[in-house]
Amino acid sequence: MLSEKTIKMLNEWVPFKRYGKQLSQELNVSNADAKEMLTIQLIEHRFKDISDIDIQQMITANSVQLMAKVKYAKKDLARAYRHQRDVEQDKVLWLSSQININEEIQPNLIKRNRDLERVVALIPNIFPNKSTQAWLQSVFDYGAEETKFRFGQSDRAFNAKLRKLIDYCHQHQSKMKCITNWQDKKAVEEFNLLKEYIVLVDNDASDEQIGQWIYEHKESPLLNRIVDSSLIKFQGKVLKDFANSGVDRYTLNELLHAQYIKLEQELKEKDIDE
Repeated sequence: MLSEKTIKMLNEWVPFKRYGKQLSQELNVSNADAKEMLTIQLIEHRFKDISDIDIQQMITANSVQLMAKVKYAKKDLARAYRHQRDVEQDKVLWLSSQININEEIQPNLIKRNRDLERVVALIPNIFPNKSTQAWLQSVFDYGAEETKFRFGQSDRAFNAKLRKLIDYCHQHQSKMKCITNWQDKKAVEEFNLLKEYIVLVDNDASDEQIGQWIYEHKESPLLNRIVDSSLIKFQGKVLKDFANSGVDRYTLNELLHAQYIKLEQELKEKDIDE
């Protein structure tokens, strides 16, 4: 745990304040909240193996290494926020596509299944009303019966509420379809890029050859997103000098393979040609 002195020094450090301000804008939170989130993220993940005194010295010396840790901690938080936002979006897409508005809506249509576990949702973006957000989130998290109990609703009131929301979803399906098509196209592009890497590895390419491929694609959103993982300690090194990046090169290899398998499975389930 950092001392009060170190936390104060960190919060007054210009690079930290700059990344804190960027985070507040990306997450739409106050600057104070963003700095607090960034401090906690650093303490819990990026400062684990650094002593209090070392951090103070790095701040005083305007350490580039410390700047990188703050930068990637900020990226971790922003990525987590975007992931949650995408999760919420996919849940609404699932809701609008799974239920036919002409069918009689029954509570047992709302159930937790494999699809619902996999998808995510745009609830706050689609439904501005806070009580509607809470109600719909309850349906996804706890099911129809528990939601009726929590909100004091009869079957009739529950179905009327659900029908109203489905009407709303259907009215906005063109927008949702555009989002889905864009996500599918992006997934295919990323899968094909990863396939290039897998072919290299399967053909026993040298670390230098793999490093060249990584360097050539270092600006790709996919590679940057994977390299941003807190599991990789020196992101810049693994992108620019893969062959000499130590343990990080093995970690990156595992992350790339995991993402390849994940995308391959998703595309097969959606019956999308790569």
